[in-house]
Amino acid sequence: MHPAYDSRSIITNRANAYEWQNGTLRNGDYLDYSWAFGAGAEASTVVDMAKWDASLRTGKLLPRKRWEEMWTPVTLGDGSTFPYGFGWHVQKDEYVGWLIWHGGGDPGFLSAMFHWLDDRVTVIVLLTGGSSFLPNGQDSSADIALGVSRRFIPRLVLKPIKDPAPEITKKMRSVFESLRAGTLDHSLISTNLNRKKLSDIDQWATQLSDLGAIKSFVPDWKSETGRARDFGYRAVFEKESVNFSVSVEADDKISRIQIEIE
Repeated sequence: MHPAYDSRSIITNRANAYEWQNGTLRNGDYLDYSWAFGAGAEASTVVDMAKWDASLRTGKLLPRKRWEEMWTPVTLGDGSTFPYGFGWHVQKDEYVGWLIWHGGGDPGFLSAMFHWLDDRVTVIVLLTGGSSFLPNGQDSSADIALGVSRRFIPRLVLKPIKDPAPEITKKMRSVFESLRAGTLDHSLISTNLNRKKLSDIDQWATQLSDLGAIKSFVPDWKSETGRARDFGYRAVFEKESVNFSVSVEADDKISRIQIEIE
């Protein structure tokens, strides 16, 4: 590892930062890393990070008991818990198993580390594209980490469900296709969906046009809380699959769009 704030030294294969601005790929904004310390003042590689990950399992850095304390959801003042430990997001349930993870981002860079503790699988993502470069902004590195994880942990691949709303499924397939074609009808979109984010999704989704024709488009999850309705779909192509999810308001306007390539 090298200090990231040492901008004058020659570091072999040091990656540059990029952002997507107004349809053009540009260098990321300059950031002085001398203030960041442990929050990002290191230049590293996936191999370095893999070595560090391996150390979590050996007990050489800290006893296992200390790691597990870091991976325990914090207890709040009212006695309830929040799914964050000491520097780690913590998830533990029947579907996920035991997952600790964290993402990061600076101008022109995104990253994520997912540790599936029960499965002994770790996925590390380091991107030289900033939050405007990918469809889900800051969350995109975590989306990629989850997509890679699905290739090694079969239970994470959701199974198709009985279609709870065939008319909405038909409509959402049309929305997905129009996104790929760059012809999305913006009258279908709620004003609650940030216009900048929608523009980024518009630009990014057209890159999916080279996947060819959709072989199937099926629902794989649904959530309904009060007036909020969330739908998830899996679009299967010849060589790839894409997870497409939306939030639909009471007036059937779309207030959230998320796209993940498996």
